[in-house]
Amino acid sequence: GTFGRSIYVLDDYTPLRTNAASVATAEATLFDVRDPWLYVEGDLWGTYGSAQASNGNDFWFAENPPFGAVFTYTLRDGLETRAQSRRKAEREVEKNGGDTPYPSWDTLRAEDREDDPAIVFTVTDATGAVVRRMTAPSTKGLHRVAWNLRYGAPDPVDINAGPTSIFAGQQDGPLVIPGQYTVTMGKRINGVVTPLGSPKTFTVKELDNSPELSEDRAATLAFQQETVGLSRAVSAAGAAGGELQNRLNHLKVAIEALAEPNDAQRANVQAIEALLDEARVAIFGDSTVASRNEPVPFSITQRVGQIRGWGWSHQSPVTGSDKQALEIAKTEFAVVLASLKDIELRVEALEAELGTKGAPYTPGSGVPNWPG
Repeated sequence: GTFGRSIYVLDDYTPLRTNAASVATAEATLFDVRDPWLYVEGDLWGTYGSAQASNGNDFWFAENPPFGAVFTYTLRDGLETRAQSRRKAEREVEKNGGDTPYPSWDTLRAEDREDDPAIVFTVTDATGAVVRRMTAPSTKGLHRVAWNLRYGAPDPVDINAGPTSIFAGQQDGPLVIPGQYTVTMGKRINGVVTPLGSPKTFTVKELDNSPELSEDRAATLAFQQETVGLSRAVSAAGAAGGELQNRLNHLKVAIEALAEPNDAQRANVQAIEALLDEARVAIFGDSTVASRNEPVPFSITQRVGQIRGWGWSHQSPVTGSDKQALEIAKTEFAVVLASLKDIELRVEALEAELGTKGAPYTPGSGVPNWPG
């Protein structure tokens, strides 16, 4: 406590009960994990994970401890890239007045091609199945990261994704069910993961604080995992449709470069694009109508998003409306998926045809053949 009528809260002092000598000599130490409670975080002020929301800077609040399973670990030296390690060694030589020759081309080439090292946490359930993988800070010293007790999101990979808005909604998968889990820490160097420290087992505890909680959590999770599979496929189909449109846009330009009549090819690409437009309307909705503030039927993405939006944010039994919505989405998506596969074959055939006619390279055409 303080004389300013405040208190400091140390929410987990497990690391203080660890032998300091063993921590100092070990390359890395993963401390015991406290058993977390399973519940759905509240959104009293309008958003998950932030009491500030849109209340302004004058709205004072104190942060809660991190939700979920908190992994506390320490790194004796931290992880360094080849270039960082080389420069550190050179600086020591420079301090003593020594010579630091220019590195060889092979050394610099290896540095340029190296992936950044990372600390990786792998969470498995009682059966040994991987539930979640997370990367964490790799610098020297003490760190804490929290797993939010959820599976990973089924969204397409986006290597350029930045931080999401606080109003973006749920970006993870469903909650896990109560039970025993194990976390393993490792260091990833150029794609190779080497274990660090000792695995830690912990128990996700059920917080029985609501009469709406499902008595069959496994059944609830099974439905949620089914929606995960459909959500992954629908979002992948949407992304693939965008890639097909990009290929068609390039083919339109390549067709104009043909040194022969191109009426048949232009008609072909227009016909393919018309089919793709219809498929994208089914997936994303009719933007022509919606942009004029007129109502449009639910798209497949909207229907799956609705199931995902509230279906992954509770621990209650699955509702009948969610079950019905899932069946409708599955039926509609099967038709669209067959259409997209046909469109993909047509695009590939057109790309192959243009390749034989000497058209310029377009995305998706593959590595060229060269008779010389």
